[in-house]
Amino acid sequence: MKRIACLARLAYLVSPVPRAVRRCTSAVVLVAAVSSCATTGAPGGAMRSRTVGTDDRVVVRRHTDVLAVAASTRLVFALSTQGLLVYDRVLARWRAPSTRVHDDLELAGVTQLRTAVLAADPIEEAVWIGVPGAVVLYRAQVEQVQRIAVVGQPELIAFARGGGDAYVRASGQWLRISRAGFVMPLADGIGNVPLVQPPRLGDVYEQYPALRGQLPFLLRDDVAPAGGFASVTSGTLSPDQSSEVWIGTRSEGLWRVDANFMRAERLRYGLLDDMIGAVALGGGGVWTAGQGLTRGGGLTFVRNDLQRFAWVDGGASAVFAGVRATALAVRASRVWSGTDRGVVRVHLNATPDATPEVTRWGALHGLPSELVTAIVPRDNGAWVATSRGLAFILDTSTNRSVRTDAITVAFVGQPVRSLLRVAETLLIGTNDGVYILAAREPVGDGGRAPPRRVLSTQPALGRPVQALASSDSLLLIVTDRRAIVLSLREAIGPARPPARGRVDSLVSRELIPERELAIVGTVVAAAMDARSIWIAGTRGVLAMARDGGVLRVISVGSELPGDVTALALDDEWAWVGTNNGLVRVRRAREGGLP
Repeated sequence: MKRIACLARLAYLVSPVPRAVRRCTSAVVLVAAVSSCATTGAPGGAMRSRTVGTDDRVVVRRHTDVLAVAASTRLVFALSTQGLLVYDRVLARWRAPSTRVHDDLELAGVTQLRTAVLAADPIEEAVWIGVPGAVVLYRAQVEQVQRIAVVGQPELIAFARGGGDAYVRASGQWLRISRAGFVMPLADGIGNVPLVQPPRLGDVYEQYPALRGQLPFLLRDDVAPAGGFASVTSGTLSPDQSSEVWIGTRSEGLWRVDANFMRAERLRYGLLDDMIGAVALGGGGVWTAGQGLTRGGGLTFVRNDLQRFAWVDGGASAVFAGVRATALAVRASRVWSGTDRGVVRVHLNATPDATPEVTRWGALHGLPSELVTAIVPRDNGAWVATSRGLAFILDTSTNRSVRTDAITVAFVGQPVRSLLRVAETLLIGTNDGVYILAAREPVGDGGRAPPRRVLSTQPALGRPVQALASSDSLLLIVTDRRAIVLSLREAIGPARPPARGRVDSLVSRELIPERELAIVGTVVAAAMDARSIWIAGTRGVLAMARDGGVLRVISVGSELPGDVTALALDDEWAWVGTNNGLVRVRRAREGGLP
């Protein structure tokens, strides 16, 4: 009966029902038909279609520079150089940006702008954006983007009193634009039509003159670039609470200001550098480090729910300026960043607004090379892989009193590509395979057993190792041609038993041959947990369940905005670093790609 009902609903959509009636009801019927069909594939409704939400794949970009701000009854719209941000002022939270909406706005010309005109709609939760040659209307409630072509550059967007049509002045010509997108040139101007112009920064200063001199101090941020002042670019007033002021800045994002009590609150969203070099999990989210090609550069913390962002740029030392991150690791309150100019350790403070302690080590401090490829932190230091050997940095800093030594322990003059710590063992990926070493903190070279090579029946292990990962009783080794899974017991000796007594069928065999691995290009990272295995390459990311199943791939260009540079997994999300932003992907039930 369910199948008959399903077919009947679908047949209705193509039946000769009058067009006016079908237009009103077809959408509802289609949803009901698809819903019914999705549950009739097996007894008891075993085959169910998965609902794909708008936040299953979200791209986070650099939104430090806000060009224009507009506020509606509920929402605040902030236009940055990388796109449109939406903040719900009632719920006090950011709305997760839909990738589809961002793509539509990008096609409409709303990204990579240097100047912009923004106006919140007085009737609906929508915003009008003036871009060269067009006015773009974005309706937030239904996530609809509408581009309306005009001649010239819009200079002003206003509305007829009472919530009528929009009146746009573009290149000296007034245009009347209806909400349906019809454009009517007004040769004689607007006449006697009473217009309502959304408040801008000049209106803020006119209503609150004291803000003109006080704003730079209210927006003062101890962790701002070089401890300086935020540069104000735009501002507006809330329509129902005039003392609530919204300020856009250059380099410090969006701020909310209470004009009556002279208080300011940062509302950061996005990355300091969207050209990502490395990522690492920590603190209920992920840390990212950039490639040093944007102004300043630095570290960004992104919470899993995309509601909290922290920026660390090194303060007055500008230690991240022009530095490309190659590795990142987090342990307790320390964030270790490997770069092409050595190692940078950021000691975070308990107070969010306090300036973090930043320390750098390079070749002058004893590192074999300043080009770092991997980092494994410990409580009092970190193992550091470089292009010319392996080192351990002993870090006993307390309250800015620093005593450090860099001790080279192995592979002097040889490139080390990757590191992985398993219990008290350090696995070292090199050009000719994997070596293991006791991971205890070194106090010198005397008495230390030399590294020994991981032996296996797999001849491919003699190839250059691109990435290492482990979980439970398994070790994943990704070379330049193969992805191989070994038993940890086989590789390093006795290990913990598999979780819940499971026996994994992937032990000691080639997991992904060269042909399939080549799909993602040059491998840059790998990750593994109890559910799935992920491998990231410059051209995409592939994932497969630990217990077998279909190999799934997301590729650059279609699902990813740029070349892949890094990868990290937590229970619910996969974080993919690219050359054009950080991608948060919701993991499927089996742990792989949705």
